[in-house]
Parts: sequence; C-alpha cells; structure tokens
Amino acid sequence: MIMMKRKFALLLAVLLLLLQLCACASEGGSKLAKPGSRADVLDGKKVIFVGCSYTYYGGVVIKDNYSVHSQEKRANDQGYFYQLCKANGAEVSVMDWCYGGHDLTDIFDGHCDANSTDKGHDHLADLVDRVYDYVVLQEIKVPEEWTAEQYHANIKSVMDVFRAANPDVKFFYVIHDGVYTGSYPAGWKESVKLVEQEGATIVDWGTLVWDVWKGHVAVPGSDTVYNKSSFIVSGTLNDGYHPNLLSGYLSALMTYCAITGETAVGQTSAFYDDAEVHRYFNVEKFVKDYYRWNDPDTEVDERITNFVEIFESEADMKGLQMLADQYLASECKLIGEYTVTFVEPDGREISSNTYHYGDKVVEPIKLEGNFRGWDRKVGPCAGDATYTAVYQ
Repeated sequence: MIMMKRKFALLLAVLLLLLQLCACASEGGSKLAKPGSRADVLDGKKVIFVGCSYTYYGGVVIKDNYSVHSQEKRANDQGYFYQLCKANGAEVSVMDWCYGGHDLTDIFDGHCDANSTDKGHDHLADLVDRVYDYVVLQEIKVPEEWTAEQYHANIKSVMDVFRAANPDVKFFYVIHDGVYTGSYPAGWKESVKLVEQEGATIVDWGTLVWDVWKGHVAVPGSDTVYNKSSFIVSGTLNDGYHPNLLSGYLSALMTYCAITGETAVGQTSAFYDDAEVHRYFNVEKFVKDYYRWNDPDTEVDERITNFVEIFESEADMKGLQMLADQYLASECKLIGEYTVTFVEPDGREISSNTYHYGDKVVEPIKLEGNFRGWDRKVGPCAGDATYTAVYQ
C-alpha cells in the first residue's frame, strides 16, 4: 500500500512538472508585456522623431510652426507618443525634428534642397544636442534613381550622426501609408530590408492601415465599414495621403510598443481628443479642416470620415490594437517572399509564383470549359496562399 502511494505521488509530481513545462512553453519569451509594465525603459529617456509631415500630421508629434528650427523650441513635445508614455507612467523627453516636404538628406546633408522656405538651410547645424536614447526615423520617399544600397548608405550616415554621440542609441524606422499612396519605386522594399539589417527595428503602421482600408484584412471583432477616409485626410485636391489622428495614434502606439515590448491591446487612447493638451486634438475642428474635398471619381464621399466613431468604439480599438501586435511581430512582412498557388479542385497545380507582400497577384490565363472563378477573391499578396478553381 505504501509503495503504491509513493508511485502515485511520483506520478503526480511528474504530471505537475509536465504541466509547468507546457505552461512555460505557451508563455514563451515572445509573450508581450502588459500595458505599462515596461514603461520604465522610457522613463527619463530622450526620444527624437526625425521625418516629415507623415509623422506630425497624425499628431504623433505636434507641429506648431514651419519656421521653428531651434531644439529648445522643438523640445518637450506633447503629441500622441508622449501621451502614451505619460499614461503608462513614463516621463520622457520627446524632440520633434520633423519638417514638411523634407527627406532625410534635406535634414542631415548640411544644405536643404526641399521645395520650401527652408531651401538652403543647414538643419544639421541646428541639431546641437545629438545624444538620444531612441531615434525614430521616417523617410518621405526613396528617390527613384537610388539603388537599395545607396539608400542604405544614406540611412547609415544619418544613424552614424547619433551613434557618434551615443553608441548605445536604438533606432526605429517607421513605414507610413505613403509607400502605397505615393509613387514609390519598386525597389523600396529591399531598401527597408537593408535598414533593418543596419540595426533598426521596423514599425510598419502604413501596411496595417493600407490592408484594413483595402479590405485585405478584417479588424477582429468589428463590423465597422472601413475605407480610406477612416485613416487618411482629404483636405485638398492634391492631399489624399496624409494620416489622420487615428493613423497617428496607431503610429505612436506601434512605436511605443516596439520600444517597450508591451502589447498594444489595452493601451489607452483616451487622450485622442484632448484639446487641452493641444488645439490640434480638437477633433471637430480637425474634421472640418481636413475633410473638405471629395474626388468625384471615387465611390465613397471622402469628405465623410468615421475615425471619431472608431476611436469611441471599444471593439474597433481592441481589434486595431490586436492587428498592431500582429504587424509588429511580423518582422516587416514587406521584405519576405510568399508563394501564391492556383490549383484545380482535385489539388492539381495550375500555376505557382512568388511575390513580395502587397504585390499584385497575376491570375492564370482563362481556363477552358465552365470555369467560374476562384474559391475567393484574388487580392494583393498578403502571405502564402492557395486559390482553388471553381467550375459550374
């Protein structure tokens, strides 16, 4: 009897150990931290955002005046990124070093060539304090005549400016919606890959927004109809690409989570319309100012936006936050290659090709007989996929 009890106790102990090991495996090192639990990595730190209007239009940082060049006047930014840090208990110093219509060369080459009042200005000379803990870079576009290697060299030269001041500085490279709405050259994805290899963490809010408004992915738990105006402003005839406040929040959120390792799910957005923080966050005025023009060739009136309703929807915000976690975990889906295969109902392969994320998928030539189409809509490449032919 005693022997049986000992065997039972030993078996129970082994079972408990196995359960613990399984629990550890399911909660592996990739598990994201809870909101606010790792905000200490930003507390007391210095962060600089370097880029153009794709950063400040959405309120990630706040632009008050185009002509302000001094660090003193651009310091202590109170935009959405700062508000997220503050909400999680981190007091961080945020520098806004973003200039409209400028690429990184305009800001760091010693001679600005941007088509603005800054033409000829030396922005690099203004950047006296170059000691930062985190540098968030965002490029307006990749010049068409540049190779991926040239762009890599340019980004490296920018990173070296900050590394010379602080060898331990960490870099984050933000991909915005302009990579899709703008006229980017085909090789820009390879450029991003080289930036990642240079040591920058990729923050890809642009693809998330593009995928949702184009219907490539669904927002989990949401029945809201998303479209371009959910994320992009429509203020003038020529502006159908700048992010609105919802896109700005997603950019700030994903940057914050990339730095801290926290999950996006459950992060607050309560400050999104706090006009006491800054007048720019008066959403009623924002909608009035930035949704004034409609393209008559579009099916949806672009003067109408539902981004405020999305902010106010718990289900929508949770769904978008879930997608933010997924896109951050993808290690920049843009640089991978995926296989798209078309097959007959019995599984026989019709064709198979590799694509980069977002590429247009080419369907096989029209099949003979009573071919009706594919088992689902063929859209831009969003990963490995198989489409099955449907016959009448």
